[in-house]
Amino acid sequence: MRVRKNTCMQCRRRKVRCGGELTGCTNCMRLSFACSFVSNEQETADISTQCANVAKQPLRYTVGGTERRRGTPRLVSYEITRSPERRQTPPLPTPLTASPTTAAAVGSDTLWVRPVLEAHIDAFFEHVYPNPRFRFLHQSLFRRSFRHDKLDPLLLRCVCGITARFLHLGEHATALQYARDWLRHAESQVWSRLADMNVPNLQILVLLTYWHLMEHNTTMAWTMSAMVARIAYGIRLNHDDSSGRHGASFVAREANRRLMWSIFMLDKQYAGGFLELTLCPPETMYIQLPCGERSFELEIPVITSTLYPSEVSPDREKKVGLMGYMVRIFAIRHDILQKTRQIMSARKNPYAERDQLRRLETALDTFAAQLPDHLQLTSRNILLRAYTPHLMGYIVLHSTWHQLYCDLYRMMIPGLRESIHEDILQQVPEAYAASCRKICLDHVVAAGDLWSELLQQADPLTMTDSTFASYVHQSAHILAHLWDLDDGQDQQLRERFQVMIQVLDHLALLYPVVAKIQQDIQLLITELDRVIPMFHTQREQHPTLTLTQCWRTTLRQRGVRGGQTTSKFSMLSSVWDGTGSSSSSSTPSLFQPDNDDLTGVSISASTVGLSPVPIDAVDQRPMASSDWKRTGQWDVGLVSVSSGF
Repeated sequence: MRVRKNTCMQCRRRKVRCGGELTGCTNCMRLSFACSFVSNEQETADISTQCANVAKQPLRYTVGGTERRRGTPRLVSYEITRSPERRQTPPLPTPLTASPTTAAAVGSDTLWVRPVLEAHIDAFFEHVYPNPRFRFLHQSLFRRSFRHDKLDPLLLRCVCGITARFLHLGEHATALQYARDWLRHAESQVWSRLADMNVPNLQILVLLTYWHLMEHNTTMAWTMSAMVARIAYGIRLNHDDSSGRHGASFVAREANRRLMWSIFMLDKQYAGGFLELTLCPPETMYIQLPCGERSFELEIPVITSTLYPSEVSPDREKKVGLMGYMVRIFAIRHDILQKTRQIMSARKNPYAERDQLRRLETALDTFAAQLPDHLQLTSRNILLRAYTPHLMGYIVLHSTWHQLYCDLYRMMIPGLRESIHEDILQQVPEAYAASCRKICLDHVVAAGDLWSELLQQADPLTMTDSTFASYVHQSAHILAHLWDLDDGQDQQLRERFQVMIQVLDHLALLYPVVAKIQQDIQLLITELDRVIPMFHTQREQHPTLTLTQCWRTTLRQRGVRGGQTTSKFSMLSSVWDGTGSSSSSSTPSLFQPDNDDLTGVSISASTVGLSPVPIDAVDQRPMASSDWKRTGQWDVGLVSVSSGF
């Protein structure tokens, strides 16, 4: 009998001696496995054998527009265009063509589906895990449990189901039905486990909550987020076991802490500054912040600082990881939104609250100053992370920091939906209002420079966090209202809008709502191109008229109602407006509360005159308890429209 000297794929994976027979090794014949040495002529066309053929060669699959080969990544061309319709969708990975059978086999020990599942697991830790909110799974222990068939099948379904969108860029419907089947099966099964409040079940529920957010099932995510918080407090995850007195290893204790902090960030993302919606108050978090990734991965026990330490310990501070700093900035965000919501709902004069606003601004300044050198915002740090999974968390951290300055002072920008009422704005000293607007403009410009550098020096395909798109969208509208177009500055504004559109190209393939955001920014460019010739026509009648006046008048004619504190794409708006259910019949309703379409806005001599431009009329009723749904605050949590994938 002819024998090969090498080992078949099945024996290599199982780490056993292979006979090497060309007709199929004895081990595979004894165990009824499809041996990779069997010739093509002996293979049948049934779906299980087709998937077994994947083991004949190193697995190639497409993740984020990049072709991957097991162990050796290789970049291939990936065309990014501004129009979602013209983007080239990468081909589907070959193993996943057997989606019905694969869906039924997840969690089983059938060997031929392992390459498929491994591709999903690889994609999870490459594209999902770098998001700080998903960093509660230990990669090595997760893979070891999977290899030894000890992984909870429901957890495996959740991980693979959430990851499927990153293997099928641009395919948001039938191509990913198998992933929805995995997740729905996991959800139906985990409900029967709720009597057992433990960490494994809580991990599954947290992943399912984030999946519902991706699928625009925000009402379901709203309900599940409350449940996971209740369970977390029930099993006392908010209390630290730093001494390991219960016999848990450092990795297990750190994973529990990270899970609790993930729930904390989810809560702060949903609460939007509302005290009545807050489920995880900061003062109840009696645990240390997440440590650095190296300590977590290699089980190097460390003691880090807490969210609000009684005294700052430099030694403990330097052991805090990026996830810990994201927790801190989410806590600052909650304080900012809570304060600005109080000002908006009570119709207070922001100038009278300037000391408290300044205290929050100082908290942001201190946060940036205390970042370690490797997390400071520098070109060098961007370059070092340019083509690694570490880039996303770094960019989102600094994008959030810039956005929070805008959240703090954007109430002073007339024409935005989040601006204070006209009668209150008139009571604010102009010098103070102008200084607040300058802070917003400075940070929007700095954020735009960061995104431009991201496109020039790094790989934007690593950006998979949907909240990033919300920052870009809000920055675009702030920039539109504050940018000075005179002295030939209109071209710079157009270029900055183009950068914002381009940096969202990859996210638009993952989340349908991002394509809507791109269209919204493109409308600003279209309207700018329309206003400029109109300005030159009107200037003949009004020689002192400026392009900036003409442009801002156009923006204020859109009919946006001021005094609102929920953003256009916020999760709270989706829940309160009844558009957060997958059964909603009108998915574009996220875009209906405001007439933000600039098309058809007319500019007449009367509207571009030299007299002060009136701000759109706003509702002057006193704030009633029934009106609380209008007083959320610029939630940056992004929800996707349509059916999600």
